[in-house]
Amino acid sequence: MNGVDNKNPSETTKLEKGYLKSGNAKYNIVEYLSDGNSLTSREAFMMIGTTCLNTHISELCRNCGFIIPRKMIEVDTRYGKKVKVNEYRFNNEDCELADYLLEEKAHAL
Repeated sequence: MNGVDNKNPSETTKLEKGYLKSGNAKYNIVEYLSDGNSLTSREAFMMIGTTCLNTHISELCRNCGFIIPRKMIEVDTRYGKKVKVNEYRFNNEDCELADYLLEEKAHAL
């Protein structure tokens, strides 16, 4: 098929192809969560500037091997109503993987 290789890329190849390119939303999410912070969609919009946090989290889990546990929390809307939203936070394994990926990316620069 025209010499196209459909294999899944290795972790090194993922980094080289920009899966965690410095300054993009996924990189900023990993960096923010690796500092011990939790993140909701509203916080992601205000702090990181992304409106599709759930998509980025899913892609990080699928492509980079993160687990990223989700917890439903209640928050107040601007109209005073209570709604449930996902809160994302790294577990110990995610922190170790993030440290490795962020360190690899820093050495690649």
